[in-house]
Amino acid sequence: MRRILLSTTKILISATLLYFALRKANFSDLASRLDVASLGWIGLAIAATLLQIFVGVLRWQAVSAECGAPLATMQAFRFNMIGTFFNQTLPSSIGAMPCGCGWSRAAEPDGERRPIPSSSIAPSD
Repeated sequence: MRRILLSTTKILISATLLYFALRKANFSDLASRLDVASLGWIGLAIAATLLQIFVGVLRWQAVSAECGAPLATMQAFRFNMIGTFFNQTLPSSIGAMPCGCGWSRAAEPDGERRPIPSSSIAPSD
């Protein structure tokens, strides 16, 4: 119960701060300034971001393969998009627990799956 109350408080504080940051923003003025040239630059920025995420996908595929838990390209891309959402949208403390720890897909000697903190993944020699 305490964890739910703490998370709810963090979300309410974030929403309040967003309200104060955006309450005087003139979105109609912003929309009137967007033109075709601006849309091209926005499209280029989105394409560059997706390319950066895809390069991260390739890196995590290599890391997970070395750990004995290979990822398909689309599955790794989905995981990276979810991680990007948490990193860019939510305060770090909200998404830290569910995203910071993954379950090992590699079979352990006793057949159990063990949690692996993301900070324990290191490249092998």
